Amino acid sequence: MDEHGFEQKTDEENYFVSMTDMMVGLVFIFIIMLMYYALQLRTQEDAAAIEQTAAQVERAQLQQQEETAQRERENAEAEAARAIVAQDQARQAALVAQAERANAEQEAALAILRQDEARRAAAVAQTEAARAVARQRQLEDLNTRLQGADATRAAILLQIEADMAVAGVDVDIDLEQGVLRLGDQVLFDTGDADLTQRGQEILVRVAAAFAEVLPCYADGVPRPATCAGEGYAVEALYIEGHTDNRPVSLGAAFRDNLALSAERATNTYRFMVGASDTLGALCLRRADDTCTPILGVSGYGDRRPIAPNDTAEGQALNRRIDFRIIMATPDLGQIENALDRALTP
Repeated sequence: MDEHGFEQKTDEENYFVSMTDMMVGLVFIFIIMLMYYALQLRTQEDAAAIEQTAAQVERAQLQQQEETAQRERENAEAEAARAIVAQDQARQAALVAQAERANAEQEAALAILRQDEARRAAAVAQTEAARAVARQRQLEDLNTRLQGADATRAAILLQIEADMAVAGVDVDIDLEQGVLRLGDQVLFDTGDADLTQRGQEILVRVAAAFAEVLPCYADGVPRPATCAGEGYAVEALYIEGHTDNRPVSLGAAFRDNLALSAERATNTYRFMVGASDTLGALCLRRADDTCTPILGVSGYGDRRPIAPNDTAEGQALNRRIDFRIIMATPDLGQIENALDRALTP
């Protein structure tokens, strides 16, 4: 090569060296820049990671704080619940104790009540026993008095029978039933209710006999000084009309025997009261201080025969006027009430 060619080659080599250096430098710079950017990226990623970690830590701390607060709230609520449960248990215990005291008091009250009932039962039994004894004595006394009343009624009938015998009037007496009987043939004509003249004369004597005897056993008129002191009283003197079983005749003034007997008893009553003021005034003094007249009237027709109606004699006995004496007896109800009042503590 010539001199010019060498120089040209040298220039070209220098040129290539410079380009290589330059390229190497550029590569080096690129690498540096790449490393820088990589470092920056890494730094940013690390910063982001740090921030993320910090955020996570903060979130974890917040969550932990919330969990702690939640646990504290739950603990507080549990404590409050336990306190409420404890209060409820305390109240329940107090209620149980109160119930036990109430049961004890109730048992004590029941025991006292049972004792009182036992005492009352004993007192009632004692009272009933005393009442039974007193009632038995009272009944015995009543029976004695009833027997005495029957004896008094028999004495009344016997005295009237004797007075009627002296007056010449024949009467029948039934001491058991307390009845004085007059046959209708001496008082009325057959089928008639008007008193005959003989009947009126007989009833004047009968009225006088009753008026003499009954004031000793009734109120309404002054008590005769000759009366005995038994203390028995006549409650009623019933004037009863009776007939036989023969029907009344056609065209008679009475519908049947019942009407005939009632009219005969009524006419007998009216005549006797008219014949003696004493009889109409006689009465029985009641507990309420009222005085009930003792005279009464009843008609039985043929319903109470004293003999068979299949003979003329029996029919004649059944046609009659009965004077039935009813003696006053003690009122059992009043006796028991008085006895109860006397035995009641």
